[in-house]
Amino acid sequence: MYFTRKSLYYYLAGTVFILFFSPLLTPAGAFGLFNLLFLAALLVDFFITPGKNKIRIQRIMDSRLSLGTQNTINLEVSNLSSSNLKIFIKDEYPDSFEIDSSEMNIRVSPNSSDQTKYNVKPTRRGAYKFGKIHVRVQGILEITGRQFSLDCGEEVKVYPNIKEISRYQLLARKGRLMEVGLKVSKVWGMGTDFESLREYQPDDEYRKINWKATARRSRLVTTMYEEEKSQNIFIVIEAGRMMTSKIDNISKFDYALNAALLLAYVAMEKGDNVGIMVFSQDIKTFIPARRGKKQLNLIIDALYNIEPEMAEPDYGKAIRYLSIKNRKRSLVVFFTDLIDTDVSKAIVTYTRALYPAHLPLCVAVSDPTLLQEADQTVESDIALYRKAVAEDLLSQREGVKTVLQKGGVRTLDVPPSQLTPSLISRYLSIKARSRL
Repeated sequence: MYFTRKSLYYYLAGTVFILFFSPLLTPAGAFGLFNLLFLAALLVDFFITPGKNKIRIQRIMDSRLSLGTQNTINLEVSNLSSSNLKIFIKDEYPDSFEIDSSEMNIRVSPNSSDQTKYNVKPTRRGAYKFGKIHVRVQGILEITGRQFSLDCGEEVKVYPNIKEISRYQLLARKGRLMEVGLKVSKVWGMGTDFESLREYQPDDEYRKINWKATARRSRLVTTMYEEEKSQNIFIVIEAGRMMTSKIDNISKFDYALNAALLLAYVAMEKGDNVGIMVFSQDIKTFIPARRGKKQLNLIIDALYNIEPEMAEPDYGKAIRYLSIKNRKRSLVVFFTDLIDTDVSKAIVTYTRALYPAHLPLCVAVSDPTLLQEADQTVESDIALYRKAVAEDLLSQREGVKTVLQKGGVRTLDVPPSQLTPSLISRYLSIKARSRL
């Protein structure tokens, strides 16, 4: 049993009752009579209020939650009684989840069901468990109520952000990919696979003119090509100490996984083969390049419980392993972090070794805080020191990228909010220009 706020108000109102009847009864008698009536009302309200056997609650959610984004948890509440009930609910969610509402309330009609919901934002991947659902049913007279817990334990797995795939599919169908920052303009004539013939346009390249078709039709005809398919895209993700640092409570490693997953989906939609390797001191997982829904699910399942570790990654071992296992020329998307010249020396050495057998793309997640420190207005000695350090780190980072680019390695260095759309746009650009 629990007491509502109204019960306190009613009890305080008993003071007026006592004062009104004090001429007829003694103050003690009036007080006793009021307490007796109030107790009777509490008992009546409690016993006529439906209990645990009249309430059913089912938790409805995706079997796989997405990291770093809002996931909706629906609670279907069934009222098996003949009374109109107001029900307060508090769910036992995993401690590491961020939520937008700790308690919900819903009014459910007799012998019917209704739904309420709240959102959770997981900050780490892995397996988690939802616990009991705690319930309060407000009494019919609204002065007391019943409270109990329902055993609704349920396990759930948190994966990289698979919701981005559904969002991409929806926007692609509606032709609205520009809304998420994707540059998807098609570069006609830059592919190598024959697509079609069309009448010559003033801005067409002369080398694309099909002279045989022109002779047959007695007018200039251009050969149109489309992007090649069945190319290899190999995603390599470092899981060492530099990828453990966090931005907005999510590690750089997890930002890389989220971007890698959507890149894998888009590449497979383009007809390319996608493989993946995660490494630190040793190779944590390796999936050969293939395509298809089965391959995407294999990648998702392989990534959901891998964690970065506070260890120095062995870039040499990783690149040698990749070179042996993947001999076909590939776009190698290498997720790592670029610090300074000394720390990034191994990255520079081994990623440059991939070129020209492969086309390497080094992807780094920049820290917005570092950029803010470098741009801040100096108002104290400490601020001046912080600004100088930030500018030095950014300068060395730019130096590392310059060295990589001179060695044939393309680079992408953007903050987390721009990582996925920038990466997909870069991939589409490489495809459209037949760089692979």
